[in-house]
Amino acid sequence: PQQNYRERTKRNVREAEATLIITSSSELSGGSLFTRDYANKLGKPCVHVYPADGWRQRMKPIVDLQSIRVLNVAGARASKAPGIERFVYEVLDELVRGS
Repeated sequence: PQQNYRERTKRNVREAEATLIITSSSELSGGSLFTRDYANKLGKPCVHVYPADGWRQRMKPIVDLQSIRVLNVAGARASKAPGIERFVYEVLDELVRGS
């Protein structure tokens, strides 16, 4: 299972034009950290947002890439980040409005 998740993550990053990581904290760990590091290794745009002042500004590089047809959205499971669903919806709504 550990190896499969890493392969799935790599494929998702490779096949997307950019990655958006949504978490409840400024610190990345586990799969989210692996996702960011792999996107950086490939030179793919990757943005991490979390609930704090300025998250909309941090999202600007993704919003500005209007040619994105495939966006990889990653982050912690709801079971590991209780209440994250509301923020995820807010971020995705902002992304749709901004493009």
